[in-house]
This record gives sequence, structure tokens and C-alpha cells, in this order.
Amino acid sequence: SVAAAHAAGAAADLLHWGIVRGNEPRMDINAVRAYLILGARRKAVYSYPNREWGYGALDLYGVFETLKMS
Repeated sequence: SVAAAHAAGAAADLLHWGIVRGNEPRMDINAVRAYLILGARRKAVYSYPNREWGYGALDLYGVFETLKMS
């Protein structure tokens, strides 16, 4: 599905930010997964994780906003 390509691109962007740009040189796939979950967009009417939306909708901008706050 197209969602897999979007998730792979988001993961590549995070790895580039972390490793290539030196923001988190020891970043691994577990950190990428955690960042994507933290930055996911969620609707208040659902509880997460759930079968329909998982942890929420992919929001790479939300990931970087979360990183900026910490």
C-alpha cells in the first residue's frame, strides 16, 4: 500500500535528521518508531492504539514539533 512508502520516507527523514545531521548520532529503528508514535495525529473520539488507526495518523511535522519541545 502507499502507506508503507510514506512511513518509509518518514523514517528515512528522521534517520537523516538524527544521524547525518548529528542531532542523535546513535538513533536506531526503535527510536524512529517511538518518535513516529509520539508525533502521530490522534482524534479525541478514539482510544489508541486501536485496530483501525493504530497509534494515529502519520504526522512528520508533529514529530519534529514534539522534538522541538523536548
